[in-house]
Amino acid sequence: MANATTGINTTPGNGGMNDVGITARETSRELKDSARDVKQDVSRLASNIKTEAKAKLADASQSFDQYRHEAMNMVQTQVRSRPGMTLGIAAAVGVLVGLMLAGGRR
Repeated sequence: MANATTGINTTPGNGGMNDVGITARETSRELKDSARDVKQDVSRLASNIKTEAKAKLADASQSFDQYRHEAMNMVQTQVRSRPGMTLGIAAAVGVLVGLMLAGGRR
């Protein structure tokens, strides 16, 4: 007679233990198939994420290069148009750094 909760045949002399082995093998196969499917899904998702990340990184790199180029052009334009002010700023920065480094020697 089969148990109502487990579905295992427990009738004596009718091969009840054999039924347990068959059920265990079937369950094992189902778990292996399920694990294989999950592994394939995770691999597919990881591949998609990697592809999207590469595309976004390329876009960010291109944007950064564009902004860096624009900033360099702006600085170069200002330096060329006002060389005296550039020298004054550089001298002031040098004096400030020197004062900070020599602050403990007074």
